[in-house]
Amino acid sequence: MSTLASLYEQAEQKEKAEQIFLRALSIFQSLKPAEFSSYSLTDVVEELATFYLNWQKPEQAQPVLQQYLAQPDKLGDYNNARLSNLLGWTYLAQNRLMLANDAFEKASTYWNQSDAQSLPLSYLLDLAYISLRNGNIYVLKQHVEDIKPYGYIDGYTSYLQNQIAQTASANQPNLRFTVKRWMAHLEVLQYVLSEQ
Repeated sequence: MSTLASLYEQAEQKEKAEQIFLRALSIFQSLKPAEFSSYSLTDVVEELATFYLNWQKPEQAQPVLQQYLAQPDKLGDYNNARLSNLLGWTYLAQNRLMLANDAFEKASTYWNQSDAQSLPLSYLLDLAYISLRNGNIYVLKQHVEDIKPYGYIDGYTSYLQNQIAQTASANQPNLRFTVKRWMAHLEVLQYVLSEQ
């Protein structure tokens, strides 16, 4: 279903895409918890929220994410981390920086409570970006120190630059939010490189 919705979104038929995303979510809501995995439900919620962010409707993404984050035991720490991180971007799109920071911090907490590996670089870059946007240089420098051990800053910076250039030339509406996130990460990485 989400593939079909993505195709509609890419063709800029957003009403049809939204209907399919909402239908997929409705199907999951009608199932008993034993009939689906929490990961699958998280994918559907994440896809719908990302759809709204792609079309600059963060106020529609916010309640979808909050509804599932209000039941933290339903999805588990790993999936809550994914949704909290996306909620941070939803707040950021509304220029609600303190709430964005809180959501990014909560995503990191959920991630660290899960049995997943160390915090992904993307989460650290999100935290650093919100500190940069807030003008909190002290906290930004702390995040930069957390980012430096990842060691492939130059390579990742080049990768993001290439991805942004390729996506911009392809004009893919279903990647608008992803490109914004890449640009934010690139801004932080350029700051990190300037500090080395």
